[in-house]
Amino acid sequence: MSAQIADVLVMGVLVWGDNVTRADVLILDGGVREVGSDLSRRDARRVIDAAGRYILPGGRS
Repeated sequence: MSAQIADVLVMGVLVWGDNVTRADVLILDGGVREVGSDLSRRDARRVIDAAGRYILPGGRS
């Protein structure tokens, strides 16, 4: 990730279509900035441990 610090790092299980995988999601300015595995906790102001929980795509208001 760039030098910018994300607002939130969510660590959990990502569901995207037919794919279900363990993934980390970095959120910046209200949107998804990066999805990957083992993203660094140093890249986020806040970390949510969503282990065993699902992360689903969806709209925002």
